[in-house]
Amino acid sequence: MLFRRLYTIFALIICLLIYLRIQNRKNTLGYIIITTIIASAVYNLIIPSDMSIVDMFDNKKEISDDTETINPSITLDFTSLELISGDIYDLTAKMSPDDMDINWFSDNTNIVVVDNNGRLEAINEGNATVLAVINYNGFEYKDTCYVEVKTPAINLTRCAT
Repeated sequence: MLFRRLYTIFALIICLLIYLRIQNRKNTLGYIIITTIIASAVYNLIIPSDMSIVDMFDNKKEISDDTETINPSITLDFTSLELISGDIYDLTAKMSPDDMDINWFSDNTNIVVVDNNGRLEAINEGNATVLAVINYNGFEYKDTCYVEVKTPAINLTRCAT
């Protein structure tokens, strides 16, 4: 490959010298020949040796490599939950690739607390959003679950005396 490039550069230099000589004589046929040689040399410098000029403009040709295409994603098992204050629930996530670390967040830790494994603990009445995030090649992929926490119903029964 290096020899090919050096040869092409050498050919360009020779063509430039011939072109300057032809320029003085105003030879049209010489212009055509030199232009063709220069175009060929530039083509050899720019285009990889295993690609043809047709391949450059063929949008249907696929560039293949041995790597598998991965479409990262994360999906929580619920998009919304209703919990009672004091409840604990394990939120699960399906993701691709499946060996990623998940970062869990709650937007209101006074209402719902979430640990590193997706375990939710309902603290107080109110609403919160739990966020699960994976990072893949510098991009974040996320899914959310809306959580409504209610207070337990109090059932008072009157005792007869």
